[in-house]
Amino acid sequence: LSKKEESGIPDAEEYAEYERNYKEILSRGKEQQPPSVSKQEGQRGREAKSKSLNLIERLEHHQESVLAFLRKKEVPFTNNQAEQDIRMTKVKMKISGCFRTKEGASIFARIRAAMSTIQKQGRKVFASLQSVFMGTPLSLSNPE
Repeated sequence: LSKKEESGIPDAEEYAEYERNYKEILSRGKEQQPPSVSKQEGQRGREAKSKSLNLIERLEHHQESVLAFLRKKEVPFTNNQAEQDIRMTKVKMKISGCFRTKEGASIFARIRAAMSTIQKQGRKVFASLQSVFMGTPLSLSNPE
């Protein structure tokens, strides 16, 4: 097996090719940008840029972070997991408007974090929570 097949990480040559493609896509994106509207006489500040040009420039500036998933196995390709982890908190806030106390928000966050960890470890959430209330909680750091 090659290094990539073993680790999922491309070698230096493959990474350089991905990097070239990334830069080429951003370059083509810049070429397709509409001309910026020049400032009128007497206006101060920077010239306004389009939202798409701002995005392209951010992608250029943060290229190393954007492509981190190609270098580090532990970096996920998407942020879907992070979004899923905070979704229930947002749903709770949307339904009730807010948390009544800081302590209540803290308790909710701890319970949600524990449930998320249980799910990520492939355990059954209900059975795990039942064991907590029966006084025999499983360790979240040692999946069984």
